[in-house]
Amino acid sequence: MSDEKDLESPHTIEPVLSFTKEQIKDKNLHVLTSFISPNGKEVKITNDVDQAMKFALDHQGETIELDDKTAKKLLRKIDFFLLPVMCLLYCFQFMDKLTTSYASILGLRQELNMVGDMYSWTATAFYLGYLAFEFPASYLLQRLPVAKTVGVFIILWGMILALHSVPEYPGFVALRTILGMLE
Repeated sequence: MSDEKDLESPHTIEPVLSFTKEQIKDKNLHVLTSFISPNGKEVKITNDVDQAMKFALDHQGETIELDDKTAKKLLRKIDFFLLPVMCLLYCFQFMDKLTTSYASILGLRQELNMVGDMYSWTATAFYLGYLAFEFPASYLLQRLPVAKTVGVFIILWGMILALHSVPEYPGFVALRTILGMLE
């Protein structure tokens, strides 16, 4: 029976303890608690939290009521500021995919001396970059502030798009790969 208990113990998750504002607001980074994950590794919970957690702790126990006027005002702000930017970025992304197709018809293959399946590899390179950078990008989004990280990705993505007028095929494939990484 003790063998069964030993086998089960590294695969159970212990409940996370509650934290106080004082523990989190301490400027020195330290471990608040830790637990063993299902794969047997120790996971440490530190006092390094995001802005949303700090806000929640500052307003802990308060009831925040949103009247109709404030709710409509908030919805308008989201609709007028966030939604157009998201739509514009989606349009740019879609135009990028279409532009490569149009460029191939209008002479991209001849200008970059593409023969055989070289054009197909440009699309493949994009998705290989996308696939290879999926986990590092997710890690960065968890570790760094989301707004700043996404902002940097968008700026770099735009810069890479502007560089697509390269005169050689290897440069074009490299840019398509980097573009996939930033997507």
